[in-house]
Amino acid sequence: MVRTAVGVLCLGLACLAPRMAAAQTEQVYYYHLDAVGSVRMITDANGQEVERADYTPFGQPSMTGSVQDPRQFTGQPYDAETAFDYLGARYYASQTGRFTTPDDPSYLDPFNPQSMNRYAYAYNNPLRYVDLDGHSGDCVGGYDPSTGTCTPAGFDANTLRFFFESASNFAQQFMQQTAQATWGYLTAPRDPGCWAASIGAGAAAGASAGLAGLAGGPTVALSVPAASAFGGVTGGLVGATACMTSANGGSGGSGGGFKRPKAGVSAKEGAKDVPSWAKGQRPRVGESGKEFAKRLLDGKYGSGNYDKGPGSEFNQIRKWGDRAFE
Repeated sequence: MVRTAVGVLCLGLACLAPRMAAAQTEQVYYYHLDAVGSVRMITDANGQEVERADYTPFGQPSMTGSVQDPRQFTGQPYDAETAFDYLGARYYASQTGRFTTPDDPSYLDPFNPQSMNRYAYAYNNPLRYVDLDGHSGDCVGGYDPSTGTCTPAGFDANTLRFFFESASNFAQQFMQQTAQATWGYLTAPRDPGCWAASIGAGAAAGASAGLAGLAGGPTVALSVPAASAFGGVTGGLVGATACMTSANGGSGGSGGGFKRPKAGVSAKEGAKDVPSWAKGQRPRVGESGKEFAKRLLDGKYGSGNYDKGPGSEFNQIRKWGDRAFE
C-alpha cells in the first residue's frame, strides 16, 4: 500500500498530518503527535481512533490498532525487520537507547561530557532532548538564549519567565505576610507585670545558678555578674514564653494575649448580641472596645470600609469589648 502525506497542521504540541492511502478505497488518516514528534494516535476521517502508541522515554514502542504505520518514535520510520528506527544519519535501537553506529566526531561538544559517548541518544536525556537527524540532541521545548538552557517541553522562555516571576512574587508576599503576623504576635499587648516578674525571677535564678556553679568547682566558667546577666536574658526568654502561653498575658494557650470574659455577666449587661462571625474573638490586653472593633472590622472588610453609626457592627462589637471582658 502506498502512503502519501499531505500537509501538516500543528496545534500547540499536537500536529495533525493527513495521510492518503492509494488503494482500492482511498482512506484519510490523521497523525496526533506528542512534544518530541512521536505518533501517539492515528484517527480516520470520522475522528475514530484506529491506532494508538505509547513509548518508553528512549522510544521503545507499544502499539495497538490495525494500521501499524511505520512512522513512530519522533515521527521517524521504524524498520520492523531489524526493529531499528531510521533517524536519517544512523539507525537507532530503542531497546538499548543506543545508535547502531558511532556519531561523526565533529558533533562532539567539549563542554558536554554526554556528547563524548558517540552511541548515546540525545545526550542520554530523552526527556530534555530529541534527536531528529541522528547526530545530536535538540531541546524538546525550545532553547532560551537568555539563559543558555533548554526550556521544559511545552513552554517557551517567556511563559517560563512568567511562571517564575509569579512564583517569586507569591513567595515574597507570603514571606511578608508571615513576617507581619510574627511581628504582630510578638508585639501584641501583654500584662507588663508578667514580663517584669518573669525577667526578675530569671535573673535571680541565673545568679543563683552561677553562684552554685562557681562554688562547686570549675564546671561553670562564668563570673557572678556574667551568670546573673546570662540568667536574666534566659529568664526573660523563658518568661516571655510563659507570658505568651498564660491565661493572663500571652498570645497562646487559653488566653492567647487576650482579655478573659467576665464571669457572671448577662447577655444584656455584656452587650453580647454581636455578629456571629465575631463570636469567639476577644480584645487583646490593653485594647479598648473601640480598638477591638476596629481590628476585627478592618480585618473583615478592609480599613474603614464599614459603618460606625448606631446599631452598626462596629458599635455592637465596641460595646461587647468594653463590657464583657476584663
